[in-house]
Amino acid sequence: MKRILYITNSPLSFSRAHAVNIVKTAEAIAATKRYEIVVFSSAAESKSRDVICKEKDIVCPVPIDVSSRRRSVLLHLWKARSLFDVLYFRDPFLWYAAFFARAVLRKRVVFEAHGSHEWRGGKPVWFLSTFFADGLVCITKGLQIYYHSAKPSIVTHVRGVDFSLYKDDNVSKEERRRELGLPTGVSLVMYAGSFLWYSWDVLIDMMRLIPEPVMLVLVGAKPEEKEQIEGAAQKEGVGDRVQVHTRVVPSLYPLYIQAADVLVNPLRISYPGSISSKIFEYLAAGKPIVSTKGKAMEEVLIHEKNALLVDLSAEQFGKAVVRILHDPHIAAELSKNARESARRFTWEARALDICSLLERI
Repeated sequence: MKRILYITNSPLSFSRAHAVNIVKTAEAIAATKRYEIVVFSSAAESKSRDVICKEKDIVCPVPIDVSSRRRSVLLHLWKARSLFDVLYFRDPFLWYAAFFARAVLRKRVVFEAHGSHEWRGGKPVWFLSTFFADGLVCITKGLQIYYHSAKPSIVTHVRGVDFSLYKDDNVSKEERRRELGLPTGVSLVMYAGSFLWYSWDVLIDMMRLIPEPVMLVLVGAKPEEKEQIEGAAQKEGVGDRVQVHTRVVPSLYPLYIQAADVLVNPLRISYPGSISSKIFEYLAAGKPIVSTKGKAMEEVLIHEKNALLVDLSAEQFGKAVVRILHDPHIAAELSKNARESARRFTWEARALDICSLLERI
């Protein structure tokens, strides 16, 4: 049985989708029983392994090596050189570790390409990571085309869905809202997730165009972002119709998005890998979705079937939201199709895709 070492320099303690992807992918690969896998974080972690696993709903035991002190990736690779056969990573700034593992330790290397242009000056590290890898996992077809590598590669979704988190627990929407401190007795338009690369200002402007008593709820803001957003809402005259919640642990997001009437995704970038990981959770929640257009997004979302895809503007988002709220038929169709679409995107399916690549390198 091959042994995989999955390395990261980003804190697993964070609630970001990147951290969730790493530990849930590792869990799903371990569950296949085809490979042994260990996760190593070089970051100074603020939480223990047990807390990380609890917050990210890890059930299958996966060895996760974390420390409160920052550690050297290269030193760990050297010390663990007899304990792994394949190095797996998705942090492009770890390209040097891929080079070391491949050239010095003679290990096989897999890189999960999940971007290209997102960071200023970051393009070289993406290409270095793909260059030193033996195989590529691409999160969109667009990325596979962009890197145009002759090496073995697969396309698999960036995030899986755990349907046990979206089961019907016989709690009414209004009761759920009260438990979470959300507005009751009104229609809720919700955005949930990080605000990096997302235009919350468009959503604030949108609220001026949507008749009352509809409210906008934003979940996942940093404390400083919360203050900024609330100030902007007050300035636009919609302060009493916008509610901002700070970040919550990943396992709570399903409760929030299931309490919404419409889910919005104002992504402002459109690169080959620009697909929102939150979209898979949105689909699983079985709620109508309004999202910006984009080739990467359109690999998952289909206009008028499981979402409404619009240009990034307050007017376009506003029209789409009003249409859903005023047309129960389109709302029901989008919801049903969203839920059905989500069934294709499980962590188990993602793990099997990755295993198929591992068998080819």
